Amino acid sequence: MPREKQFTKTVAFRVTAQEWEAIQHVIELGAPIWTPEPVVPKRPTDVIRLWIAMDLAQAIEGRDNAIKKAEAAARRAAKKAQANNDNA
Repeated sequence: MPREKQFTKTVAFRVTAQEWEAIQHVIELGAPIWTPEPVVPKRPTDVIRLWIAMDLAQAIEGRDNAIKKAEAAARRAAKKAQANNDNA
């Protein structure tokens, strides 16, 4: 069975010298970054991914909730329209 690609998009951005030093400091410290469980980053991309992981998780959850809310509103509107047609 072929393995499905987990990551399909690449995001690249520049950091300032001060930001780079902060990232390197986190790696040198070897201090864990707390996501659902503690993770010790080894590469700069690990640090950045862990820093934004929680925000991304919240954004994904917010998007999913908005979709569910819109679907529920559409179902209520359809049910209301059906009730109005039945009464007419």
